[in-house]
Amino acid sequence: RGRPAAVCAPGSAAAEADPARIMMERLNAGRSAIRPRAVALRDWVLDGAPVRWMPRAARAPAIIVAGLFVVTVAVFYRQLFDHWTFPWDFVGSYTTTPAFVASSFGSGHLLSWSPYVASGFPVAVDPQAGMYFPGLWLLGALGVPATLRVLTTVQVAHVLLGSVGVLALARARRLGWPWAALAALAFVFFGGFYGEAEHADFFRGFSYLPWLLWALTPPEAGRRWLRMIVVPLLAWLIVSGAYPGQVVSFGLTGIVYLAVALKVAGREVWRRSRLPLLLAGIASAFICLVVLLPYLRA
Repeated sequence: RGRPAAVCAPGSAAAEADPARIMMERLNAGRSAIRPRAVALRDWVLDGAPVRWMPRAARAPAIIVAGLFVVTVAVFYRQLFDHWTFPWDFVGSYTTTPAFVASSFGSGHLLSWSPYVASGFPVAVDPQAGMYFPGLWLLGALGVPATLRVLTTVQVAHVLLGSVGVLALARARRLGWPWAALAALAFVFFGGFYGEAEHADFFRGFSYLPWLLWALTPPEAGRRWLRMIVVPLLAWLIVSGAYPGQVVSFGLTGIVYLAVALKVAGREVWRRSRLPLLLAGIASAFICLVVLLPYLRA
């Protein structure tokens, strides 16, 4: 103890027998042996016959999204193929009001009053009814009946949508494809999807947040911030399809995330993007106001 330099001097017998040093040397040797194999496996996957026809830049995201699709289907196999669904509140207003909204939009008359609940129900004043949710409008426009099984499938599809959003966010944050794929895979098993499975609007909101953060991520130096264009669209999805409380929490999260991202990116990015950011923020605020105005008036 009194002579640490002599005991641990390089080249000494004690240093050569040091377990920590031996372990590090073995780890480094193992990494050197594994790295060529990993590169060979990556090249084999990216150059395999099933994806050889695709541009090489599109092969990695296509393979990862296909893998996320397979995992999502495996996790929710019974909901998709065995007529299972989500419990409790999901089989209440979360699957009755959407059918009314979708069918009324599909007929060309987006009705704000439903005569089928009690003595009548003002659909427009309920933010959770989804009257302005474009997902329900799409079902109505395509003539797809919003049955319990269809809405169950839509909810499962939001898990895949959210995991792909995490993949896009991770790539926007300059993570490599392997780490981005791992982050996206982890999001498939995000606890919110299972703890809030009965609440369809909560469920949808969790899927939209990664995309919002992706759109608010500054680009690399010298590139245009094109993904900012979708911020108002994401605001529409969140305010009309997510839980109303998430509008506030996601807004605060987005503001803090954007402030930190701009601070890291530097003043040049802020000077170049402040006007488009202001316009995107104003458009998003007006969209939220339009959707929530019937509720606020009531």
